[in-house]
Amino acid sequence: RILMGLLIVLGVSASCSKDKKVDSKVDGEWELEIRNSEAVSDFSVYINFRKDATFTIYQQIEASYYQSFNGTWEVEGKTLSGLYNDGAAWGSDYLFELSSDGKTMTLKTIAEPTEISVYRRCTIPEEVINSSHPEVKSYGEQDGAPSGTPFQLSHPQRAPESERSLL
Repeated sequence: RILMGLLIVLGVSASCSKDKKVDSKVDGEWELEIRNSEAVSDFSVYINFRKDATFTIYQQIEASYYQSFNGTWEVEGKTLSGLYNDGAAWGSDYLFELSSDGKTMTLKTIAEPTEISVYRRCTIPEEVINSSHPEVKSYGEQDGAPSGTPFQLSHPQRAPESERSLL
């Protein structure tokens, strides 16, 4: 019995170590306010980091509607990283810093060129969530949208299609 109990404990411990590491201070809904020292005015980006280590990005960039991108995220130390649902990694991992009141989060790319984004904790408007189009993975026209790629934070020339979102 003792051996069986030990095996069960070891099995549970091993399965837990495979779980994504999340930071309860990061989880929640955020809106991009500042990118590279400039206020965001010509596009809109929201991100929801959920406690189950999944995320959804809603972005309205060069389109009349929001596009959504989904995947998983994790924190290791002060590094925030993620994968899109198709398995592609974000354009960069990010060093993150939260304000003392927890209302703003600053993300700094680890990959070059260095880019800094400041997010404000918010509630994502229902109209953004309800009207978003599913993930877009094409350069061409799709559903009447104009040609072109959505904005992305890092390395647009090398990014897999799934990385054409903010992160």
